[in-house]
Amino acid sequence: MKSPICLVLLLMYCLQADAQKVRDKQIRDRQLFIENGLIDIQAGIAIPVMDFADNNFKKASGYATLGYAVRLGIRYDILPTFGLGLHYQYFQNGFDQSDYLDDMRTANKGVTINSFSSDPWNLQGMMFGLYCPLKSSRSSIDIGLAGGVLTGSYPENVLNFNDPTVPGRVYNIKQFETSAANFAFQAGVKMRYQLYKSIMLSASADFTYTEIDYTDIRAEETNSHVTIPLDTYTQYYHIIQLSAGIGIQVK
Repeated sequence: MKSPICLVLLLMYCLQADAQKVRDKQIRDRQLFIENGLIDIQAGIAIPVMDFADNNFKKASGYATLGYAVRLGIRYDILPTFGLGLHYQYFQNGFDQSDYLDDMRTANKGVTINSFSSDPWNLQGMMFGLYCPLKSSRSSIDIGLAGGVLTGSYPENVLNFNDPTVPGRVYNIKQFETSAANFAFQAGVKMRYQLYKSIMLSASADFTYTEIDYTDIRAEETNSHVTIPLDTYTQYYHIIQLSAGIGIQVK
């Protein structure tokens, strides 16, 4: 009689031990890996490169200077090695007015250029992407690609000059801001790190590319109110974004 009782007790002990191991493993897994989803906001610097930063007075030279970027996004790990994300992206980069004015004076020696001013470049829109999460203790490194439609603004600018052949006449050419949109692509790496419970630190490094044709460009000579039609202008945007922010992880 003792033998069956001992076997039953031994079996119950083993089942309890196995259940405890499963619970312990689940607890360890929850502590080791972060949750699948993240909602976050980031801000950082927008570094123009290539054509967008070029200041050599060429057709596609953007004369863009160091700016800032803001991103609000949501992402979710669909599978252990695959996730989807959606984010709103905003860039603003200044215009190198000083270099552009010097180049204008060099290229137009027949007139006296007094001043030039310009608003900054703006680029914004929604992007959808996929990524591969590489998870470790309390963190994940996400390598991804995204695409979407970004709307750019060709900045308003004002050029003031004198023509020696028309004594006493000052020309003030105001080019109005215009907007257009095109498909854009983004590639980068994002880090998620658990600070406390559901509070997450996020940091990203991305490269964004798009080219936008501005077709409806208008200018006006403000002294005479004469409208001046301008040719289509294509701007190639190349931007490296380095940003960091805070977010909340979701199951």
